[in-house]
Amino acid sequence: MFSHTVLTRRGLLKLIPVVPFGTWLSRVSAMSPLDRIAAAYPANAVETRTRHYRADCQVSFLGVTVFSRTHVGSANIDVREGATSNHARTIGLTFQAGSLPDRARGLNRLGFIEEFVVEQKDGAIESAYFGFMTSSTEKNMEQAHAALGPGGTEEVPYTAVEGAATQTKSQYELYQMTFPSDWNYSRCTEIVGEVRQTLAKKALKPARAESAAKGLPPRTFLYVVREAMRSKQSQIRSAFLYNGTGFRLDVEKAHDSKKGLMRLNGAIVNAKTGSKVPFRLWFEEGGHLPLRFEYRPRPYLNLVFEHQEA
Repeated sequence: MFSHTVLTRRGLLKLIPVVPFGTWLSRVSAMSPLDRIAAAYPANAVETRTRHYRADCQVSFLGVTVFSRTHVGSANIDVREGATSNHARTIGLTFQAGSLPDRARGLNRLGFIEEFVVEQKDGAIESAYFGFMTSSTEKNMEQAHAALGPGGTEEVPYTAVEGAATQTKSQYELYQMTFPSDWNYSRCTEIVGEVRQTLAKKALKPARAESAAKGLPPRTFLYVVREAMRSKQSQIRSAFLYNGTGFRLDVEKAHDSKKGLMRLNGAIVNAKTGSKVPFRLWFEEGGHLPLRFEYRPRPYLNLVFEHQEA
């Protein structure tokens, strides 16, 4: 998404040595959309930036904070930028986040998203993504409270997705699967591998799939946040596509004098329903990766991610 020192829910920065693109590509499940687009646009080398984060939570009722706790989870962001022989640029972005059950009263939540975008002079021309998250149905404080504590089941449901888009069409496939309930964020790398292997076997039928010819730009969420951070404009409205649905990042960009950082302040908007998820992000001017970001996945829940050295 998004420069400063290497980084040591559901971090960004020191430039680390250039690594062969194949090292990253080998982690992608065979014949996945990510695999195909990366093979079609091989980069000579990739520069990687990484940052780690601590996740804090704030629970509110009628606008009043009734509970807050630090370090209930962790997160990580990776950005990989490369150039191809035909003057295209490749941008790979990964975000993973999850709760730490021993710090979050037993709550076990995990999410992962990886994006790959190809851009030329006029912007993005093609993209692909892969992701998964634990399935959660809590919509209010009562349901959220009931989800605390040991799960009581041997298996936890996950939803996984693979998708791709060009300037003229998009497609995605959504899958349902289960994994052991004692698997949590501490095993994220292992879970990523398991999900990819499961999809690569082609044994699961998609729970939902769609292919459409749409004139929406092939931008992805992390990519448009990265664009907003790099933009010279103060008012930014960036459309992106996810699972066949159009969304928009609506943010104002300004200097936050209290923190001495640049800030994006706004929301993620569903273009069809108009629903909004508040979103704020702070970063060094000219930086590529956030130092802090927060969003409100539920009306009662605010998640804050602070940069933390590994």
